[in-house]
Formats: sequence, C-alpha cells, structure tokens
Amino acid sequence: MNAKDVISYIHADMDKKYRLQDTTECHAAILKDWMRNDAFLPDQDVDVLRLKYDDAYMGDYEHGFHDLCFRQDMFIRYIEQAASGEEDVYFSINSFWNTKRTEANIRHLNAFVIDYDYYKIAEYADLSAAEMYQQHIRPSLVIDPTFVIDSGRGLYCIFCIDHAPYACTGLYKAIYSKL
Repeated sequence: MNAKDVISYIHADMDKKYRLQDTTECHAAILKDWMRNDAFLPDQDVDVLRLKYDDAYMGDYEHGFHDLCFRQDMFIRYIEQAASGEEDVYFSINSFWNTKRTEANIRHLNAFVIDYDYYKIAEYADLSAAEMYQQHIRPSLVIDPTFVIDSGRGLYCIFCIDHAPYACTGLYKAIYSKL
C-alpha cells in the first residue's frame, strides 16, 4: 500500500454519524511547513499572509510548520496531491468536530500509533527498519499492527480501530498505554 491508501483507509469513515440528527462535518489535520516554496496549498481559504504573520493563527511554530484541519473532501484531495512527492507532511490519525486539533474536539478515534525512533539508540542505529521490526519490535507487541511504516528515521506501528466516538477516549488512552 502507498501512503495515500494508508491514510484513506484510516480516515475512510470521516462522515460516519452516531446520531441521525448529526450534521457536523468532520475534519482531519495536516501538519507541515505551509510556508515552504514548494508547499501545495489546498483550494480552501488558507490565508497565506495570516499564516506568515499572525501568531494567534500560527501559534509558536517557526516557518509555518503547524496543523491545519480540513473537511474530508479537501483532506482526501490534499492526500492525492501530496502523495506525488511532498516531504515532511504528517496527517492526524484521529478526526475532529471542527478545525481545532485538540483532545476536546476529537470526533473519531481511528487508530493507535507507536512511533519508534530507534535511530537515537546507539545499539540499534545501524539496523534497517525491517531488521529492527522483526528482531526487536514485533516480538514485544501484544497484537500485530495494521500497518508498519518506515519513516526514514524510525518506524510507525499503526493499529486501526473502528472509528470509536470521543466518549471512548478514556478506554483509548488505557489501551494506548498498554500498547
């Protein structure tokens, strides 16, 4: 699977409703340097001047590297564009009620992610991603991950779940701690 397929799989049910009267649009976050010269900007009102100069909008992130949240259609369109080679682009695993990426705004819990930065540990630094996973990570996991991704400097183990609602956050945190 390529990156676009993995992200589309994780966010397949962004429009899932828990109540018939639910009309809220779901959002997912993209974290990247939005000010980079080669950065693709989706055709949504991303105010580039505001990104650059408004600290309240941008937060404390240097050079425009921060989260922006998008509706499902824009999010998927962005994934298709970014898959063509843009680097240092990160996507939220969970989705949100609105455009603010905070725990209080989580709408769907989609997956757990364990990020292994094994390159920082001298005894593992010379191992390939496959060697690290097979020899050290896989034997320590209680269940097999849905996806194992070589990030270039480490590994992400992603465990997908069936889009649980925010009400399950306590259980989500307990399972995450166990993993």
